[in-house]
Amino acid sequence: MGVKILAYSLIGVFMAPFFAIFATPIMVYLRIAFYVPFIREKLLQKAKDNGHVINAKLQKTYDDRDKDGNWNGARVGIYTYEHKGKKCKTRLVSHWGLSDTVNLYYIKNPKKAMPASQLGVREQPWIKMYFLTWGVLAIVFTIIGMVTEWQFLYV
Repeated sequence: MGVKILAYSLIGVFMAPFFAIFATPIMVYLRIAFYVPFIREKLLQKAKDNGHVINAKLQKTYDDRDKDGNWNGARVGIYTYEHKGKKCKTRLVSHWGLSDTVNLYYIKNPKKAMPASQLGVREQPWIKMYFLTWGVLAIVFTIIGMVTEWQFLYV
């Protein structure tokens, strides 16, 4: 019995990295949709405490159009800011109008600065999510192997 459990565990561990490549984007999307909205206030406070607040100025605006050239009612603004001597740009879309200056926040990377309402969306822990997904899938594949004894592989 112990040898079978070891074999199923090894099969699960070696199958999981391949499937984790495809499951990680799904996990990241679920994190953005269901977890980030609840921690956004903490992220905003963390950015303020660390001094990760940037004042960006509007440089250019244009109408947002779809593939066919039809206007969808939104305006796009290109904002520029400078952080430690490096100039950076960000693109913000709005249906209600764009202000001349806007405060942008970031957690780790100043090139991924964004308004407070979008904080936590661009800076995702992809590597951590990949290894988490790998671990979860390894456990799932091990359990599936022990329950079904991988009989569907021998058909």
